[in-house]
Amino acid sequence: KRKRSKPEAGWETNPLSFCELTMNLLSIDVPATYVPEANITIVGEKPGKDEVNWHVCPRCGRGDISSNCPLCNIPAVFTPIGFVGRSGASLAQMCRQAGISVYNRSNVVKCADGGFTSEEFKKNFYESVTVGPGYGGRKTSKMVNRPTSILEVWRERLRVELLGNQVGCVVAAGNEALYALTGKTGIENYRGSVLESTLVPGQKVVPIIHPAALWHGRRWEMYYVTISDLKKAKREAEEPGFKLVDYDRILWPTWDQVVRFIQLAMQPGTKWCLDLETRAHWIACVGLSCGTSPRNISTIVIPIQTTTGPYWTTSQESQVWRLLATLMRRNPQLVGQNLFSFDLDFLLDYGCEPSGVYMDTMSAGALLCPELPKALDFLVSLHGSLQFYKLESKTWKVGFPDEQLFNYNTEDTFSTLEISWALEADLRAARLWDLYQGYVLPVHWMALEMQKRKIPVNVQDREAARDIILSELAVAAEKRTEMVKKYELKLNMVKKRTKFKIEYTKDEKTKLWTARSLDVPGVEAVAARKAEATKAVKEKVTADSPTIDEPITAENFNVGSPLHMQALVFNAMGLPLRHKRNSQALTTDEEALMDLIAWYPDKTDELKLLMREKHLNKALDYVEYKLDEETPPNLAFQINFPGTESFRFSMST
Repeated sequence: KRKRSKPEAGWETNPLSFCELTMNLLSIDVPATYVPEANITIVGEKPGKDEVNWHVCPRCGRGDISSNCPLCNIPAVFTPIGFVGRSGASLAQMCRQAGISVYNRSNVVKCADGGFTSEEFKKNFYESVTVGPGYGGRKTSKMVNRPTSILEVWRERLRVELLGNQVGCVVAAGNEALYALTGKTGIENYRGSVLESTLVPGQKVVPIIHPAALWHGRRWEMYYVTISDLKKAKREAEEPGFKLVDYDRILWPTWDQVVRFIQLAMQPGTKWCLDLETRAHWIACVGLSCGTSPRNISTIVIPIQTTTGPYWTTSQESQVWRLLATLMRRNPQLVGQNLFSFDLDFLLDYGCEPSGVYMDTMSAGALLCPELPKALDFLVSLHGSLQFYKLESKTWKVGFPDEQLFNYNTEDTFSTLEISWALEADLRAARLWDLYQGYVLPVHWMALEMQKRKIPVNVQDREAARDIILSELAVAAEKRTEMVKKYELKLNMVKKRTKFKIEYTKDEKTKLWTARSLDVPGVEAVAARKAEATKAVKEKVTADSPTIDEPITAENFNVGSPLHMQALVFNAMGLPLRHKRNSQALTTDEEALMDLIAWYPDKTDELKLLMREKHLNKALDYVEYKLDEETPPNLAFQINFPGTESFRFSMST
């Protein structure tokens, strides 16, 4: 925190002069590794346990955390290095599959102090401060997290390091590296984008999900996504220097520009894209793009309603819809994202019916990779050139600025048309193109017809079904009440919830297979838990822990309450805990109950009774959907075309 004199002019050309100033402040336990022939540098957050304790055998070259080589039976040389161990092996394998044979390794922080997890990193290298009114345009004070002075020194050290070892592309592995290099947060959003570094201006940065996150979260599907991101980093490294993607766009068109653009989109061999943006559920603008290749795309926005009123006169707007209808009839090479369930649902009411659709990028991406997200931002990160720009909205507020909305619309139409070529190439390579054109697209048209017709409802049958479900619910609730009475004494033994996690050795994990973090009301100990652990758990129960305000009884028991269900199943019935996937949160969902039935057949009738009441409650929701005001009444719905991984449709009201 000493005030340091300003470095002499020209110190950037000799980075070592600044390094010498900061070396006494930094404890570098795992130095960066730079290879002369490498053109890519991978930057992580901080060294892990394996990196800090890495040893290399001088005879066979095998690396391990052990100080002796198990193969050669000789002492290994202490050689701390970044990206080794399990996560490093995954990264090396992904780089090989991406065609990257050699790369540099570095971290934002290079010391062992401060822990080895992201939570410990945030605790030790970030501080909470109160910022008052006026800071960042704030009107009130607020608590914010900001980097400590030590972390700022580490970032400056990284900047100097990268200036002295310039490469074509830097790969930011994880959120902390992304923030240090670009000032942006949200690795899930920005992974795969080509960004410009704010730490080293002009330097290309491609973020990826950290290999350790793939292991800890068991996100194996993202393994191949990361390989795709590394392939993009390799391509970008061949052309050093950051350049923004530039394309032709018209935001405030004249009438002649609209006519000329639609005539251009009608030309033979031209693919075109359409995308609507709505403001308060009314059409605000129509975005169009057309081109003959990914490098030859032009875009235009046709405003309909601006924040100040209609953009065109009544006769001109009528002509706009006629021109769009003519374009749809003459050029069947239409491309869109979620085209059928959103855009065409609006346009058919205006008389705009396409003679054909070449591709819906959402369903094309789902057919190609059913297990991956289908949203446009994800598809663009894999196949497109624009960096992340998407905002979480399908319809915009009334006062949303026109300029921002129109820019967003052109980015959508440009990206959708651009990725259509890459998706088609991948579908053809996978021999799925004929299936997509011959089966998937025709099914879309049937689903759109269903969506437009809606579902006619017989009100009398609907009321009869509701009465049947209510009567069956009454019978199921009565049986459940009698069943809960048997366990009523054990439901409220402890009214506090504990949140406590115990670290076990490998042998203890094997013996205590039922051990979990205690996060259920009424749980005093898990079967076979050691007395010390039980004592520690009880000490963790604090006065500010959530409590059950009203004791659980057979009469007020609610199968829809996770608190009541967990108290009954895990505490009163004494069954082992069940957790959500990739989480420590407890669950009594249907999958967990079915698993318990398989392990404990003697509890089958009781658990199935609880499931039966849950099913009846869900069925009651189905017959109580709100109907439209038409006569006869209809159930309006929207079909999500690639709704599931198995391509089964899903619907929403």
